[in-house]
Amino acid sequence: MGFVDDLQSGRWGLRLTIPAAWRVHEEHPGRVVFVDAEHRVGWHVAHAPVAFDLRPEHDEVLRRDLDRHARYAFTRQYKDLQLPAEAAARRKPPRTQDPRWPNWTPIIEIERIQVGGADALRVLRRLAYEEALEVVLGSLLVPLQMGLCEITAFHRTAEPGHRELHLVNLALQRYPGRSAEEVTRLLGQAYLDDRAHDEQFPQSAVALVRRALRWLLEEARLVEVSAPMSPPPVGEVELRAADCIITPPPRYLPIATQGLGVPTGMAVLTRGLLDATDNPRVLDVWLLPDVMLTAQGRQDQLLQLARRHANDWEKQGATELEIEVTALPPVGEQLRARSAVRMRIGGEAVHSVTRWLAEPDGRVYRISLGAPSYVPADELEAEADAAMRSFRRLTRPRSNAWLTSDLRLRPAEPRPN
Repeated sequence: MGFVDDLQSGRWGLRLTIPAAWRVHEEHPGRVVFVDAEHRVGWHVAHAPVAFDLRPEHDEVLRRDLDRHARYAFTRQYKDLQLPAEAAARRKPPRTQDPRWPNWTPIIEIERIQVGGADALRVLRRLAYEEALEVVLGSLLVPLQMGLCEITAFHRTAEPGHRELHLVNLALQRYPGRSAEEVTRLLGQAYLDDRAHDEQFPQSAVALVRRALRWLLEEARLVEVSAPMSPPPVGEVELRAADCIITPPPRYLPIATQGLGVPTGMAVLTRGLLDATDNPRVLDVWLLPDVMLTAQGRQDQLLQLARRHANDWEKQGATELEIEVTALPPVGEQLRARSAVRMRIGGEAVHSVTRWLAEPDGRVYRISLGAPSYVPADELEAEADAAMRSFRRLTRPRSNAWLTSDLRLRPAEPRPN
């Protein structure tokens, strides 16, 4: 059974009817790419164990997440594209970093819709937009009980700009004395991409992708959802795997970790972004199963533990590590520490911030958040602090241990009669 079979059977709670005309271009565990010659698009369909929060009260955070990630993907594609030396020499900077286009965004439109009876998000964006390349993607993001399904139509052309050029030339008559570039900025990208122009420019990338998504959902009706995501918890969340309760920062939701290789005692929450197959933002809470600090020098032990775990990133393939470990003020008998790691994983810059909590009975909890480098470090630090402030243990020890440096004594348990 491959991923295509999973889609057709509805294994993940979403069933996709695959037209006979679609040709499989590549298939991997968790994702597949089809070629749809009739609609002149490719289809990328993927599933991942990611929670995707669509609650309206977090709409501002959602839109910021999507815009940031779209900018990051756009800039990364620009850097990764290999060009002949002559073409590279005359290449203009990406629009996301070009001062001539302030506030330009790859996002074309974001819309809440229903897909197969389930709440979903429709996002149109550009992955590339320059002299000899334009790539437009239209993604349907469908949160399910068992993760996130992404269905993306995409079109790539080496002859972009015809739609923009024609609309700007028409507008030049209204702005005598202005250059084409000035008029383009005056009109704005939203005007140039407005769906009102699709009928006039049916072969433009944005029109082709819009039409393909409309056909999929409204005409062919190829998607059925049998297990949409349940309403997510509000406020405090009980994390039984880690034996604690926290109030997560916005858009972080718990996921089922069976089969994911997650260590014993760890609960994982994710904050889904634009791609099911791209790394989401992650918050994990871990009750370390084999750690029990002794009373003497507990703060030093906690700092050493934090440094050791930070250095373990290198064993997982991370490079260019920059590590900070500091003590935080205690709260009652609970000792606390902070660690932060900046590094590269698979060539990509990422960072992680962590809070360490040493309980009076010697148990240690770790609250850790990771994100791509485009997420400001102070934002991650604030989220870690908020999670730490909300933390409380789910079950308390029946009695506190009397701790010494090498001996643990407990009050005698009552003997049964």
